[in-house]
Amino acid sequence: DNWKPFVNRSSPKSYKRSESSLKTQLSNLSYMYVFLEDMEYSSSNPAAVAMRRLTSAIKIDLRPDRSEVGHKGMSSLQVSYLVRTLEHISKSDPEKYERSRFLFYLMIFCYPRISEVSARPGYSPVFGDFEMHRGLNNEIYYTFFMPSSKGGKTRKVICAPLVIDALIRYRMFRGLGKGFPLPGDDTPLFVRHKPGTHGRDKNLVDANLGISQ
Repeated sequence: DNWKPFVNRSSPKSYKRSESSLKTQLSNLSYMYVFLEDMEYSSSNPAAVAMRRLTSAIKIDLRPDRSEVGHKGMSSLQVSYLVRTLEHISKSDPEKYERSRFLFYLMIFCYPRISEVSARPGYSPVFGDFEMHRGLNNEIYYTFFMPSSKGGKTRKVICAPLVIDALIRYRMFRGLGKGFPLPGDDTPLFVRHKPGTHGRDKNLVDANLGISQ
């Protein structure tokens, strides 16, 4: 009687399943029925059948009310304050904040996930991930390459001119030249201010930041 896994404790409203949580619950149940079939205790898998019968009508019923969905966006006023503050502190203490300035422009205008701009097993962002392209009418545009993102998908996002300006300024600060990075440039994108204290990057400064940092 005390086991109540489907209770919304953070709101007076009753618990309501989302489509993703329902799929997870049915998937877990399906694994249990696979085991029961292996033990010759059951000859069917009703959870798998239910997953196949998730019709569009059921999905619409599961769709959350828009009024319940929050947002994490910043207002134009908040962004303007951040830009002004970063410009000020990056000039007064560039060794500490020039990296923060470029990271802000990249996160705000290219909208990557944190894992797409930090080191993780099998991937570490480098300057060569920025690419220059020539489109119709010889128009030049730039992209930022993000391999094996969420769901194993790879994508390239268009970079606004503000991002490219910030990139070139950041490269000049790092002593990497005055222009756009060359293809194949494997210089780490965001390097540490202090050496690593453990792991394979111990005592290294020229190594990409991890997700937590």
